[in-house]
Amino acid sequence: MSVVKSATSLRYRSFLFILLWLACISAAEALVDDSLFSDGFETIDRSWSGTISQDTVWTLAGSTYIVDGDLTIASGVKLTIQPGVRVEFSGNYRLIVDGTLLAQGTSANPVVFTSGRASPESFDWNGITVNSTAVGVVLDHVLLEYAAAGLTINDTSAVELSNSELRNNDDGIHLVNASPQVIRGNYIHTNSRGIVIWPGSSPLISGGNEITANFDGIEVYGSSSNAAINPQPVVVANSIYDNITFNYYADGFADAADFILDARANWWGTVDQVEIAQKIFDGFDVTSAIDAPWV
Repeated sequence: MSVVKSATSLRYRSFLFILLWLACISAAEALVDDSLFSDGFETIDRSWSGTISQDTVWTLAGSTYIVDGDLTIASGVKLTIQPGVRVEFSGNYRLIVDGTLLAQGTSANPVVFTSGRASPESFDWNGITVNSTAVGVVLDHVLLEYAAAGLTINDTSAVELSNSELRNNDDGIHLVNASPQVIRGNYIHTNSRGIVIWPGSSPLISGGNEITANFDGIEVYGSSSNAAINPQPVVVANSIYDNITFNYYADGFADAADFILDARANWWGTVDQVEIAQKIFDGFDVTSAIDAPWV
């Protein structure tokens, strides 16, 4: 009898242990929030919208970060994004930079800004917008894809973009009254427009950017009423070739005949001067481009 009782008692205790284990698992699952991640030391938010109001670091351990509403980096605040971090936008939202954004990846581990959709396409999200109060914005070894405009710079020059890839956006880079002096070493391709430059902008686009396979490579639009704010980009020492319609398009300038845009020492995909000219829309196209400057 003692043997039977011991076996029964053992089975009973085993049964209670299994029930207790299952209860613990169920309780743990009930507490799981897919928008949070713990690296063993702290809980990291995965889902972001609203305003970042204090200095913040997005770590590789917390990746992927989901932006599910417009997200603003407040003036005076810094967001640092570590190499290899992936940022997905779940809808037509944008990252607005009124403070500082440091997104510095590596060639092996770029920082990725992309669509969160299973079948992504351009216009899935609204891109990164840098405004006039921003300071010290650095994007190096980043991938920007599937946005309306990958990077928009408004009323500031405090942006450096280098060694990055911008693809499958409507506009790769959009400059409005903006004159950043570091746009170099980037691969800008398969967008509707690679770089769009508006009045008041005098950016330096130099240092081996490759701008290809866009509908237009670079578009420059002047002010038809105020020659003082006509843009004056310096576009030198790049590879600008095999864009579908134009490699370089410039139009809409007041006093267009007085303007010469600097586009020296670029590789246009050929040494044939006629072929090069056919892919540049400027003052030489006088029959249709009465407002076009000289390139």
